[in-house]
Amino acid sequence: MPATLFRKNEQAYLAWLRANPNGFVLTTSSTVPLHYMSLHKATCRMISKPMKNMAPGAFTERGYIKICSPSTQDLKSWINSKGGTGFSKLCSICKPDINKGEDEETTKELDFDDQVTSSLKDSEADRLKRLQNAPRLPTFSTASVIVFDRNPDVVAAVLLHADGVCEECKSPAPFIRRRDNTPYLEVHHRIRLADGGEDSVENALAVCPNCHRRLHFGLNDA
Repeated sequence: MPATLFRKNEQAYLAWLRANPNGFVLTTSSTVPLHYMSLHKATCRMISKPMKNMAPGAFTERGYIKICSPSTQDLKSWINSKGGTGFSKLCSICKPDINKGEDEETTKELDFDDQVTSSLKDSEADRLKRLQNAPRLPTFSTASVIVFDRNPDVVAAVLLHADGVCEECKSPAPFIRRRDNTPYLEVHHRIRLADGGEDSVENALAVCPNCHRRLHFGLNDA
């Protein structure tokens, strides 16, 4: 069943929740920012029960939209159709289950983000010690696609070195990351891991999303 989008239609959205208590809800803003794709269970109070301080229509009529489906895979397909790769967050209140067989890649991405956050909080000495002992070529696992097991310490070290400034265009990070209040930059491998590149600090740089896309898809860019 394809995903159903609710925009400026609070009553229809709430009716869907009542009719599909075992379903899932993807919440994002009406501008569809790919960094904000939060998954909830249909029964989650955060997306089903208006709080006292919430204005009428807060779920679908005030800059937010809801995409609903009985299947998390349908919701991920909707994100893919917008150019995204998966959920940015799994609600910590309702803790939606993602079936390993249908969404292993998303679960792996979220776990890796948590590892990077942990590395950023570690001391530089501990991180450098792990980097010195870490293999420079990544292991990988095979799901429906090859997903490289990247080193979170490499990502943390590169982000800290950039200090919130894109290493390509030299502009400040375009926004602050919601999950940990850090400047949002992405780590790019100069030589792709798929092409045999090392998962190392020397082979990586922190870039803004625009430069990252340009480096991968821009004319005459490696």
